[in-house]
Amino acid sequence: MVLCTLSTYANRDGFCNVRKSTLAKRSGCSTRSIGTHTAKLQKLGYIEIIPRYRDNHQIENGYRIDHNGILPIDRDYRGVE
Repeated sequence: MVLCTLSTYANRDGFCNVRKSTLAKRSGCSTRSIGTHTAKLQKLGYIEIIPRYRDNHQIENGYRIDHNGILPIDRDYRGVE
């Protein structure tokens, strides 16, 4: 569900900047679990997490989703640690 929610915020190049609290609300899960889900999605190659900084302080991450059909959509990330 998190990947689907991220894709709704992504631009044509697959980039999106969305708060974890927004992802959590739209995905129906906790803010803390968003970090777990996005880390798993990145490990499997579905997304790229892009750390963003302002004035030498980290702010909300950006994300890049592959919209070119390269995603391994038949993979299940449950149980990936």
